[in-house]
Amino acid sequence: MLRGWSDRDEVIALANATHYGLAATVWTRSLSVALDSTSRLEAGYVQVNQNLTIQPNVSYGGFGRSGQGKEASLEAMVEHFTRSKTIVLNFD
Repeated sequence: MLRGWSDRDEVIALANATHYGLAATVWTRSLSVALDSTSRLEAGYVQVNQNLTIQPNVSYGGFGRSGQGKEASLEAMVEHFTRSKTIVLNFD
């Protein structure tokens, strides 16, 4: 049986005390709790009131030793697998 938590600071500290930070899920009915918790969690992919929902248009990768894998999204593929170049032309 899953245990509920009453001390959010303790839960966030425990979650952040690992070397890994691939994903996290926050379950709450409060928007302010959701926003505060997601900003404090050291994870690369944080969901609220859902779990294991990965979308191909959203970057997915972690922090710490879970830092690899962001190439799973279109946005990240463009960032990681292309080289940008600025060209200025003047034909005067």
